[in-house]
Amino acid sequence: PSNFSNNLSTMGQIGSIFAPGAQKSDFRLKDNVRKIGETDGGANVFAWNWNDEAKALGVDAQPEFGVIAQDLVQTHPEAVIHMEDGYLAVDYRKVS
Repeated sequence: PSNFSNNLSTMGQIGSIFAPGAQKSDFRLKDNVRKIGETDGGANVFAWNWNDEAKALGVDAQPEFGVIAQDLVQTHPEAVIHMEDGYLAVDYRKVS
C-alpha cells in the first residue's frame, strides 16, 4: 500500500476513538485546499487549513490532510456520512 493509504488507515483508527470512524471532512470547513496525491484505491488526498467555522466546531483537532467528502462521493460513496448538523463526514475505515 502507498504511504497515503497507510496514513489514511491510521487516521481511520484514530478517528474511531473520537467518533466511531467518522471525521468531519466537508469542503466547506477547509481553506487553501490542494491535492497532494491519491490512495491505491483511487481516492484523492488533499492538504488544507481548517477555516474559522471548523475551529468553532472543534474540528481543527483533526489532521490537515486526508480526503474531502464532496470529492469522495465520486469514488467511495459508502464512506460519506451526512451529519445532523448538515456537514459531511468520512468513515476513513472505508477508504482505501
